[in-house]
Amino acid sequence: MIFDPAKLNPVDGADFCGSCHGTWWDVKLAGLEGMANIRAQPYRLEKSRCWGKKGDARLTCVACHDPHQNLVRDTGSYDKNCLSCHLAATSMKPDSDHPGPACKVSTKDCASCHMPTYEDSAMHYTFTDHDIRVVRPGAPYPD
Repeated sequence: MIFDPAKLNPVDGADFCGSCHGTWWDVKLAGLEGMANIRAQPYRLEKSRCWGKKGDARLTCVACHDPHQNLVRDTGSYDKNCLSCHLAATSMKPDSDHPGPACKVSTKDCASCHMPTYEDSAMHYTFTDHDIRVVRPGAPYPD
């Protein structure tokens, strides 16, 4: 038998990926606050409103990332993933396949607005924030 992490439930999947990328417990036990937790992508994903018990169980790390492929850095290439759960037009009604509301701005390059990048000055690297949300201009980094 071959272990397939894609078949894990969302919490176990986040913990599996978090074993390298940072779990909720890693962040809490290390006291990582503010920008210090940007590198813990599974922790940040779990903060998203559309994740977990109140959200859509399809939202997992492997819903967007294929661990057998190189990381895709073109944010527009993730639009199909977003639109697999979110409505493509505001005139549409949510259903079981597409419970997420339509974006009032666009259906292109979703991640560039809803998953902004931040420079972690301590690591000298820019990370994509995996706390998927509506980002208000000038809003501080949400812990």
